[in-house]
Amino acid sequence: MDTKLSEVEFTRKAVKALRTMSKDGTRQYKGIHTVYSGFNMAFKTYFEKDPIEAVSAMVVAGDIIGHACKGGYYIGLPEDNPNAKAPAVIIAKILA
Repeated sequence: MDTKLSEVEFTRKAVKALRTMSKDGTRQYKGIHTVYSGFNMAFKTYFEKDPIEAVSAMVVAGDIIGHACKGGYYIGLPEDNPNAKAPAVIIAKILA
């Protein structure tokens, strides 16, 4: 029997599998663009639901990180960006 991945498992696997190298080939990006990588269409096909709502919920829950970018949304894994949008980091920047 085939068991479906959860939305979080699917998204985390997608980030790891769909990452690309920088144009100069010196480093791998830490996340993916949901539109350009094909993630949105794959998510919609696999789960038959809106990926935008699901990704938003995962970001709020802290399962993934994300931000709006040109042409869509960029998502990544929290462990790859440990200081991204951490409240302590933001407060330190404000008070500096």
